[in-house]
Amino acid sequence: MKYKKNFLSNFNKKILNAVPDEISLIEPKERKIIFMNSVIVKKYKNKKIIGNNCFNSFHGINSICNECPIPKTLKTNKASQAICINEQNGVKKYSSVTTIPIIDEDTNKKYILHTLRDVTKRKNAENNLKGMNAKII
Repeated sequence: MKYKKNFLSNFNKKILNAVPDEISLIEPKERKIIFMNSVIVKKYKNKKIIGNNCFNSFHGINSICNECPIPKTLKTNKASQAICINEQNGVKKYSSVTTIPIIDEDTNKKYILHTLRDVTKRKNAENNLKGMNAKII
């Protein structure tokens, strides 16, 4: 699948690069990444991401994540959010994933704006607090 070279304006890219979360634009049918912001570029350095599936590139798995909000976004045409849990090197990682439908008015083609924020520290703190509360009660 080919995309226009100037798919995103420089101004839009500056906005997306200013956000501290991982932001990508995904072609929803095959879950192919067609844009990634500078946060992703820095995180994955030399790894080829553009043109690859989001679930493999971001989560290291071979099929769509069980918690993935993309199907709900495609069905409802509205933003959706989920907490995705992945294990990396024996450690649980929690990610807050938000997906937002984007329609290219020129081609009437639908894309998914995908944001990912690592919430592992917050989730571990919540789980620790739950454990402490359980001991008290």
